[in-house]
Amino acid sequence: MKKNEALLVIDVDRGDGWADNIEELDEERKLVAIRITKTLEAWRKAGGMVVFVVLIDVNRKQETTAQLVEDKPLKCLVCHLLPEKDQLAKFLGHRHGKNYEPVFVKTQNDAFTNSELISFLRSKGITKVFLAGCHTFVCVFETAIGALKNGINVALLKNCVYRQPDQKQEEVWFSEVTNSTTYSFGRSVSIE
Repeated sequence: MKKNEALLVIDVDRGDGWADNIEELDEERKLVAIRITKTLEAWRKAGGMVVFVVLIDVNRKQETTAQLVEDKPLKCLVCHLLPEKDQLAKFLGHRHGKNYEPVFVKTQNDAFTNSELISFLRSKGITKVFLAGCHTFVCVFETAIGALKNGINVALLKNCVYRQPDQKQEEVWFSEVTNSTTYSFGRSVSIE
């Protein structure tokens, strides 16, 4: 990973069926969870930027900023203020304190509908995001398109995404993303 790259972990929270303990997950989720934790470990060891995104209920009033503030880790909304069902799965090992990993909320499938996420990534010079999480053909897919629309290159970590059992295989993901957007000039999509 480079300084202009970030790992976005999308919707690996209790609300999307992720248990806090990997051993409690069904086999397919368990495999994805293990791969995500290994990827997180590698990014953290290399000092790479990790950003989490959580979908919240659009009907719930949000009294705070959409970015879950990195300078106040003791008031981390993900770990303390969000309802339990919206909190990140504990196996992710969300970091606090000096190494705080920012968390953004979204109210739609596309994480890039949160203007604060876009501003944050731009302020850090991020030009490429690696996507992990769920659901491949909903939130991950729409976030990829949102990134492209906002001038950010995208890489899908195909072993680190979970698709619903009734969804298409990841093999068609690349062609679907590239064919469904006209924003590909100067931007790239890859599967890694």
